[in-house]
Amino acid sequence: MKIIHTADWHVGHELYGYDREEEFDYFFTQLSQLMAEEQPDALLVSGDVYDSYMPSNAAVKQLNTALLSLHEASPETEIILTAGNHDSGLRLEAAAPPWLSHRIHLIGTIDPTLERNRIEIAGKGVVMAIPFCYPANFPHKESDPVEGRQERFFQRVSEQLSKESLPTVLMAHLYLSGVQLNGTRQPRDIVGGSEAMLLSDIGTGYDYLALGHIHRRQWVGDRTLYSGSPLPISFDEPAEHGVLVVELDRGIAPRVDFRQMKTLRPLLTLPEEAVSYSDAIDLLRTIDADKQAYIRLHVKVNGDAPLPFDYLEQATKALEGKSARYCTVKVESPESVAAERVEQRMVSPDELNTYTAQRIVEMYLEEHTDLSEEGRQELLDLFGTIDEVCSQEGITI
Repeated sequence: MKIIHTADWHVGHELYGYDREEEFDYFFTQLSQLMAEEQPDALLVSGDVYDSYMPSNAAVKQLNTALLSLHEASPETEIILTAGNHDSGLRLEAAAPPWLSHRIHLIGTIDPTLERNRIEIAGKGVVMAIPFCYPANFPHKESDPVEGRQERFFQRVSEQLSKESLPTVLMAHLYLSGVQLNGTRQPRDIVGGSEAMLLSDIGTGYDYLALGHIHRRQWVGDRTLYSGSPLPISFDEPAEHGVLVVELDRGIAPRVDFRQMKTLRPLLTLPEEAVSYSDAIDLLRTIDADKQAYIRLHVKVNGDAPLPFDYLEQATKALEGKSARYCTVKVESPESVAAERVEQRMVSPDELNTYTAQRIVEMYLEEHTDLSEEGRQELLDLFGTIDEVCSQEGITI
């Protein structure tokens, strides 16, 4: 079975008040061309179809037009979209019936029997399309406790998929423990990692786990991928965005090919290293008049050189008559640098549970450089030995 895996479209997204309809059209044109070339068995959109629970009429119209174009590009492809945490699952599903004649499935809720979420790709494979759901709201038996409800549900799904004879794909929109969040917009339902799931809690009955929710493309295990968002949604996301072409056979590792989607208006932080505000404004003035981009200035401030009160007016004036759009300023100060270093060291409880004692000591030593090299090595050796003994004795630290 051949699929195209994408997620986190966020149709209707505005960047600092700028409408992005033209950029979404540019992406949909590229995706339609890819569909025509590949003729996949399925196109999977793993959540966050829209950017809002209540998308504007323009956003709904744009998605409808795109879906028709994608269907026309590859009429035999099953197109499956699931709701994410930014979507209203009920609203998305309410629009579903007319689309079924076009092989387009809008899945916003979980059927307790899973029948509506199980979509067979005739003679090719099976897709289990699970939309976003808060942990306590997953289907459950009346007597089931709230704790562990999400994990029990996915174990049940995994067991069902393991009985299939054709290649299987599980779609989900969730946050897995240990994923890289740096460079991606923080999902708004993640509070201190409390919503994170362990990959092992999802089971192993699938051939491919097609995830959405995190905008950075990344592997988690050998059969699990976040596709990342096809358009940059924030300035801190990676430069490369696109979709995944995946080929599957039952019981064999997926073959994955990343296809980059060009961005009509890239999100640029200028300059890469922070400079004074006056130098940043001078840099804005040198930007070519026809360069299409969203701009975030990277500025260094301190007590002697604060951000000027009219900084917004200066930046807007520097780009007057140009295609580039000023959005915001990233301010770097001695205090913000220190805070960022602390934030980068923060990990969720679930992620911390996966660390060895030696790894935790390494993290400590990265922040505390006053120990001698000899002392550092003694500590690492000691905790490495502790890890080894615990592993041999089956002890969890």
